[in-house]
Amino acid sequence: MFESLPPGASGAAGSEKIAAACGCMQGKVDAMNGAQLAEVTRQTVQEYQAYKRNPSYQPTLPLSLMNTFKSCARQVAATH
Repeated sequence: MFESLPPGASGAAGSEKIAAACGCMQGKVDAMNGAQLAEVTRQTVQEYQAYKRNPSYQPTLPLSLMNTFKSCARQVAATH
């Protein structure tokens, strides 16, 4: 997923940026429970595929991690 997002000012996402974005997302992941995992995965994949087709796509599915991912990736790009 990181390779599909626009790079930050310093270029492509390196391991430091990826680790920072994953850390940013951790709270959202921790809030999930096992019963939600299949639906979270389905919605996230669905929105990631929509994003790949149209990078201006705005995530709307309630359990998808794409909105969190995009937000964290923007935050990391702005600070690294």
